[in-house]
Amino acid sequence: MLATVAVVSALLFGILYLGIIPFIGHLRDPKKLRKYPQLSMWSGISDLPFIIEAHKGFRSRRLAELHKVHPVVRIGPNSLSYGTHQAVKDIYGHSTRCTKDVMYEVLSGSHYHLADVIDKVDHQRKRKVLSSAFALKNLEGWEHKVADMTSRMVKAFESRCTEPPVSLGDIPREEDLTIDLWRWANFFAVSAIANIALSEDLGFLEQGDDLITSERMDGSTKKVHFKECLSATAWAQSNLVWSYKWYPTFVRLSKLLSRTYRQKWKQNEDWDGIVLNRATTRLKRYRNGEKLDDFFSVLMEDKNGRSNDLEWGEIIAEISIMMNAGSDTTAIAITNVIYRLLKNPDCMAKLRQEIDEALDEDDFVAPYDKVRHLPYLRACLDESLRIMPPNTFGLPRRTPPEGALILGDWVSGDTSVSMSAYVAHRDEAVFPEPERFIPERWLGEAGRELQPFFVAFSAGARGCIGRNISYLEQYILLATLLRHFEFALPSHDWEPRRRELFTCQLRFFDETESVAAQCAEPDFQSDQNAREPGSTNSEDDPSDPIVADAEPWNSDAPIYCASFNSFQVSSPAATRALPGPSGFDAGVTPQHGQSENGSGHSSFSPPYSTVSSHGTQDLSKQSYLGHSSKLLRAVLVRHFVDHLAYWFDLCDPEKHFEFIVPQLARTSPPLMNAILCVSATHLSRLSEEKRARHSPQLPAFGQDTAIYFHTEAIQPLMRLTANSVDLRDGNILAATVLLRWHEEIDAAPGADNQDSELFMRVKNLLIIEQFKFTPNEPHSSPSSGQLVVSPEPNASGEIDDASSPLSLSLQIRQNPGSSGLRRASFWIAFRQEIYTCFLNQRSFAIPLLPCSGFRSFNPAADVVWANRLIVFCADCIEFCYGSAELQEGSKAIPSLTSSAVDLVKTRWTTLKDLEQQWEQKLPSSFEPIYSSVTDDTSPQDVFPELWYLSAAHVTGLQHLELARILLTVHNPHLPRLGLGYFAKMQEQSFSIRSITRRLCGMALGNRRLPPALATACLGITTCGEYFQERREQEALLGIVDALRVEHGWPFRNTASRLRAAWGWDP
Repeated sequence: MLATVAVVSALLFGILYLGIIPFIGHLRDPKKLRKYPQLSMWSGISDLPFIIEAHKGFRSRRLAELHKVHPVVRIGPNSLSYGTHQAVKDIYGHSTRCTKDVMYEVLSGSHYHLADVIDKVDHQRKRKVLSSAFALKNLEGWEHKVADMTSRMVKAFESRCTEPPVSLGDIPREEDLTIDLWRWANFFAVSAIANIALSEDLGFLEQGDDLITSERMDGSTKKVHFKECLSATAWAQSNLVWSYKWYPTFVRLSKLLSRTYRQKWKQNEDWDGIVLNRATTRLKRYRNGEKLDDFFSVLMEDKNGRSNDLEWGEIIAEISIMMNAGSDTTAIAITNVIYRLLKNPDCMAKLRQEIDEALDEDDFVAPYDKVRHLPYLRACLDESLRIMPPNTFGLPRRTPPEGALILGDWVSGDTSVSMSAYVAHRDEAVFPEPERFIPERWLGEAGRELQPFFVAFSAGARGCIGRNISYLEQYILLATLLRHFEFALPSHDWEPRRRELFTCQLRFFDETESVAAQCAEPDFQSDQNAREPGSTNSEDDPSDPIVADAEPWNSDAPIYCASFNSFQVSSPAATRALPGPSGFDAGVTPQHGQSENGSGHSSFSPPYSTVSSHGTQDLSKQSYLGHSSKLLRAVLVRHFVDHLAYWFDLCDPEKHFEFIVPQLARTSPPLMNAILCVSATHLSRLSEEKRARHSPQLPAFGQDTAIYFHTEAIQPLMRLTANSVDLRDGNILAATVLLRWHEEIDAAPGADNQDSELFMRVKNLLIIEQFKFTPNEPHSSPSSGQLVVSPEPNASGEIDDASSPLSLSLQIRQNPGSSGLRRASFWIAFRQEIYTCFLNQRSFAIPLLPCSGFRSFNPAADVVWANRLIVFCADCIEFCYGSAELQEGSKAIPSLTSSAVDLVKTRWTTLKDLEQQWEQKLPSSFEPIYSSVTDDTSPQDVFPELWYLSAAHVTGLQHLELARILLTVHNPHLPRLGLGYFAKMQEQSFSIRSITRRLCGMALGNRRLPPALATACLGITTCGEYFQERREQEALLGIVDALRVEHGWPFRNTASRLRAAWGWDP
């Protein structure tokens, strides 16, 4: 009763506080804001509409649409957005009385940096310290640093250049699309600003990768991707910050409810670690007496060598904003201007002529003093910045307590006011034809008259102090690139997509291949997490309830680069063939034109006519392989075959997932994306050393790669319904079990994962449909060379087909049919369901009735015996956590008139008897070929080492041990009170420890089978608390760590929880 009262009270309080009180305030309207048009009908009482708009991916574009009609729009209860050029001076001008808004305080750390400090006096102090560093004279002294990075970028491009199209303007060949300009612009901008700020050489341009060290507060380090972490921080903050009061609550809720946000906040910590590591590294050099000319020196000392006495936290803050804003905006600007020039070839030709006339033939890198005054170069830069300013969003300001006059209208005090640069630059009164790229508008006196309304770097006293650095980099890099190279887009009608964070990001993805095959596709309806490297760039998980409506990340295409100054270099993007497994017979491929569902027209499995009849396929020729490099995909497929397929082929002598699935994936995009997803996820969880050992040819990639492939694979699955014909496609079931494995390795054991639950619903829908569709296969005599063991023979030795709606047979044949893959996938899904149910202590979601044939002790092959043990484990799970009366085998249960307790006891006794029968009737081949004896004193011999001949033996016996754990713990005959209770509990504890030791011994004795380690850790996770001796506890943690470190499984939290349960942690 009290609980109900508490819940109702909390609900009423929430309605009152979040709904009624804001609504009353809206009606009272003390600030007279109700007169303004609103972004949404709810904007007067809540900031949520603007937060929702932020999640859609381009809030400034929505504001621009509204401001075509309304000069002022209310975007929140206390927030106004302006859309006419006159407001720039009132809000941002030198004489404005508005200050930085509370947003900057909300987002700041322990110390303010120059960009987020609110207090004007403190801002003046900071600006005085830093102004000398950003003075144009000082920047010219750093020109050599920018020139050096520009030279490195040219050399990187030279090594990737291809021959130009036959005639200028032609569409390049797909294999010639070797440069992702957005990616390389980021490498350049980060490298340049790191050198200017910290005199550090990051090596990004030589490596073609932005891998960098992040330092934790305890001093330990890890390798992360710079752009991933930076953009993850901006992504999470820019989605939620707009309700200042509720921002801390939204952060906590996002970590609790959304896997995507949890990942972003984790990468936010990694970003802080990057800044900390770079700062401490530079500090060591400073303390060692190195005299370096950089931004850090300006922070530490004034021009006379006297210490500035800044706190370490303030120094960290200033380095953070320098590395952040100093790289992001320049990379966006460079990519945008080259894109605009490619779309306007006349402007490109005019600019090239101006550059060529200004530079000498021996100017490998354009000198700043030769290009800084080129009017058309500056006009092109400014026009590109006008159309798409890097900082598109409206920098919020707060009116003074007494209020302020804006657009001739008095706005009450402490009101948030802003004007998006994207909106300001589309005011047709100032910029006619605002969507057209017209550099000429910036030339002469007319151009000077536009400058007061050009807010790409903000305006007034709080304008961007780093604009000179940005222009220095843009002048030198753009002039040099256009001097050396020709560029082309994948197609004439190709357009970028964008995502607005605090800056307006273009797509970022580790790739060297064109997305030309996708340029005509409609926008996806979800952010494909791996678009943004903090991304990760699914930027958003499509099944994530918080970000499901987000717009797509902009895929600014990898741009083709060709020689412009007579050096011709052949493309490194040579076609690569993925060889089939050794000895793989061409006869394994299905008949041409037949899809895996037998209908020949599955939307997921196109006809097989494009599959090579010789077991090899040129991956570069597949149109759906558009979004990452050919080499990366080939390496990921090979990694799957070499290192992951055995996770799935444990009880499958035909090894479908090693031999068949990679071939089928060539014509099934979801299946191919699932393979790429699990490989990328697995590799991303390994150390650099292990990645290099597993896949030495692996190109640079980040976790966003796996997220991207996961999104690509799971999107079509999420659209399946119970009536979809594609449920019968065996390729889809195979892709589903692969993605389920991804869910297991991508989330900590026991984590509350709503995404996973949604995915399990889809998987179970597929499996149930497979029951309906899969026909019984013909049975052959042993003389045919086929081993036929299903359905099980009945007592008379005859086959009873009706006993098994799904013929879960083992057919060994030269040319496996489609039903073979379905059966293999079914058993994988079955084992995955056991893993999930055992870990989360829930009932079995897959129907068990079709498994009746596997509750037999009749003679059969070893893999069938293994599957019988797996079914028995499922029966025990259903007894413990489900409804035993609904199970096959319930005939042994007395009538329902008996007491519920008696029913449970009888069913338990039946299962316990079956456990003993399995032990007695298993074939002798299930006996270990070697077993060691444990030593109660040795820390090395905690577990018995058990060797077996095959994976099927280990898999079956480990599931039998899991069943024993369940029956031991859920023994209804144990006393609850009274004499003998303590002794029985001790006996139960001893039994559980013995079973867990055997589980671990099987894993340690069969190290060629990493899945055995995973099953052992399943037992450790649930039963580790029963172990009280320190040497046993350490041995258990050793197994957990081996699975995590050697195979990338997420068991770090398990180890932490065990340490806490054992009392290790204080």
